[in-house]
Amino acid sequence: MTRTPYDADASIDVDNAYGTARLSTFTRGEKILELSNHLGNVLVTISDKRLPVLNSSGNLSYYDADVVTANDYYPFGIIKF
Repeated sequence: MTRTPYDADASIDVDNAYGTARLSTFTRGEKILELSNHLGNVLVTISDKRLPVLNSSGNLSYYDADVVTANDYYPFGIIKF
């Protein structure tokens, strides 16, 4: 199923001089961003969600990224002991 940012049936005629308005809905978490290193390798993909981090008093301190996938880069391979 392909999702569109607007529903074609939700068009509203505003006025002949202004054209047609469309009702659109935005949902966080549907957009995926890729973070890469200097070689162009994608190491992390994150969504556009923000995860709140609260301090000890319950107030918002900062936001963390919603990490979808993460890959570690080992330039000489992984060493297992």
